[in-house]
Amino acid sequence: MIRFGSSAPPNNIPEIIERIKLYIQSHPDVLSDPDRWIEGMGWDQTKWENKKFPSAVGRNTLNIAKRRIEIASQEDLNHDSLLKGRPISLTRVDGHARWVSPRVLDIMGNLPADDKIIGGQIIRDAVGRPTGKSAVGVICMHG
Repeated sequence: MIRFGSSAPPNNIPEIIERIKLYIQSHPDVLSDPDRWIEGMGWDQTKWENKKFPSAVGRNTLNIAKRRIEIASQEDLNHDSLLKGRPISLTRVDGHARWVSPRVLDIMGNLPADDKIIGGQIIRDAVGRPTGKSAVGVICMHG
């Protein structure tokens, strides 16, 4: 398991991606098996410049006061060729939310309707697609 830890928590999305890549490269069993689950814990969007949860809209860049601010997305966990197609599930620092790769959403298949969920929530975009971020109870209940 990847621990994003309090000693040097990642300050942005590229740092998280680099740590996942380093984990894969340093674990031959994971590197050789693209179906092997990769789990991590400790991301905290409040430490990022924009302080926003991951989203399914793809990596967006906002220009605010001449500074680039990035918004994380499930596609961030699929963009790099080393990560592409791998099941990746990253739990937030407090354990109450997960950021998952598109592969995890594929594995989960059809997700339950919001009114059928007890003890969790699937965060969806404007057209109802899962964003890749959800309350932990949903993934545990459905998986």
